Amino acid sequence: MKDLPKETFYVSRLWSWKDWGGNEHSKIILIPRERYQRKQISPPSIELIIGSDKNNNKYIYADTMIYNDENKSIILSTINIFLMKIGKLYHN
Repeated sequence: MKDLPKETFYVSRLWSWKDWGGNEHSKIILIPRERYQRKQISPPSIELIIGSDKNNNKYIYADTMIYNDENKSIILSTINIFLMKIGKLYHN
């Protein structure tokens, strides 16, 4: 969206300093910055299911999906959630 004007946003910083008497002071300041406008993209709704087998081994899985152009972004989001939260993927 680089064809639109930039928007102003603020970054907060904690500044601390000592005055001439050695007393410490601090305050939060807001630093204005500019960035290109952003388009909000809603995340897909993904249901994770917790199950177990007959040996009481726990599993977390998602619904079965067919890989096609329509489901590609949902599948990638599901994989990313597993990798971020669990760190590993197993398949059979």
